Amino acid sequence: MPTQQPLVVDVRSPAEFANGHVAGAINLPLSELAERVTSVLPQRDAPLVLCCVSGARSDVAAQW
Repeated sequence: MPTQQPLVVDVRSPAEFANGHVAGAINLPLSELAERVTSVLPQRDAPLVLCCVSGARSDVAAQW
């Protein structure tokens, strides 16, 4: 049974994302998470990898 690859979601600002990011990552800034999450991430059970600079914003996103 094939395992679904995780979607990499970068929760940094668009400017930070533009300065460099993981190849294939989607930029979904933490400040926009609540209003955009369902349009950007329609599959609620899809595996995710959240990333930012220090881990603080990705931790907030994971808890949300």
